[in-house]
Amino acid sequence: MEDYPKLTQVGGQGKAYTKDEIKDVVAHATARHIEVIPEIDVPGHVEAALAAYPELGNADVPDWEVPTGPMKRWGISPYTLAPKNATWTFLSKVYDTVAELFPAKIVHIGGDEVSTGEWSQSPAAKAAGTAAASASTSLAERGEAAQEVAQLFNRKIVDFLKAKGRRAGAWDEAQHTGNFPSDGIVYAWNSAQEATAAAEAGRQTVVADIQVLYFDHAQAEQGEPANQGGCSSWEDVIQYEIMPEGLSEAAQKLVLGAQGQLWSEYFPKWEHVEYMAHPRSLALAERTWSPRAKDGKPDAQEFKGRLTQRLADLDQLGVNYRKLGGSCGSSR
Repeated sequence: MEDYPKLTQVGGQGKAYTKDEIKDVVAHATARHIEVIPEIDVPGHVEAALAAYPELGNADVPDWEVPTGPMKRWGISPYTLAPKNATWTFLSKVYDTVAELFPAKIVHIGGDEVSTGEWSQSPAAKAAGTAAASASTSLAERGEAAQEVAQLFNRKIVDFLKAKGRRAGAWDEAQHTGNFPSDGIVYAWNSAQEATAAAEAGRQTVVADIQVLYFDHAQAEQGEPANQGGCSSWEDVIQYEIMPEGLSEAAQKLVLGAQGQLWSEYFPKWEHVEYMAHPRSLALAERTWSPRAKDGKPDAQEFKGRLTQRLADLDQLGVNYRKLGGSCGSSR
């Protein structure tokens, strides 16, 4: 972003896509009938941005320190963007750039793992929360200004996107924050119940269950390389029921499908990423794109026979993957 060069120089430590490179990625995907949906995760997960532009932070919090750079390992950061004009200007330009580079009509706004501690301690943030609070709820008067600030961010960001003809997607926390639009898409990562809540509220949803569909988890109980923890094998994925139980026929139509997450903090090499992705990726494709079995359960052994053939394809392509054998304790 021309107006914020330190985002890549400091926050990204010189490692970033140029605009031309992003356009190349989008074109490569489009030629293969794949739509790239960008995620700009705010107002948490912003240590890199605040290291570059500290004026966007809640600097009036007692003993507030500027982050030194992006987080180096997994964790929930205490830092958030501050609800002020400089932030709204910044975010407006961020989403202008996103709309310029990505033709997708959906933009993922994150909204997960937002610590509200800074907003509760910041006089400026509390004042912004008080100003945003409605007279009927008076959340700020009950010491809940931080919740109002979270709702303010939702409203502001959704307005930016609507002005660009875009819809918002977000992690499931956003549906509980307030001001998340009725046409917003909920990515249900905390549990399948979050997908149920979204569909029953009339929102479209994507099942992204951390228990099974996080591909940064190990694929067997022993002998695995560095990973986030937890365990989910291809057997777990193929037997996972994407459609949440108990939904009406109308609500089921709001479940768009499933998503596998592969966060890469622990994977320094591309071969490691490939190992974590496959063969769970093939199991997920089978589970989401195939007609449901009459009893709702796929034949794992039948799939294994076909999977073996497809792994030979990966061998020919030189793609790394986890060999079959070994499993998680919950696998059947």
